[in-house]
Amino acid sequence: MPGPRPGPARPGLRREELFERIGLDVGESPKWEEVSRRLRVPFPQGVISQFDGYGDLAELDWAAYRARSPSIRRLDRILEAEGD
Repeated sequence: MPGPRPGPARPGLRREELFERIGLDVGESPKWEEVSRRLRVPFPQGVISQFDGYGDLAELDWAAYRARSPSIRRLDRILEAEGD
């Protein structure tokens, strides 16, 4: 026969554990509360945008990149090398 089920955790215990685990100072809590209330994630057409206005950016000229580089698998490195 199983033993008694544990009761609910003490209020605030999870917060204390989290603060300790990530090294958050109690004095930082109000600032993070403000950040969480003001945070906005653009979600147009059901897709999370990297930033507001991301969907308005011009499409890359894929053909031009393929013509300049034998492989565009690491496009991030190509763009960095070109200063873009």
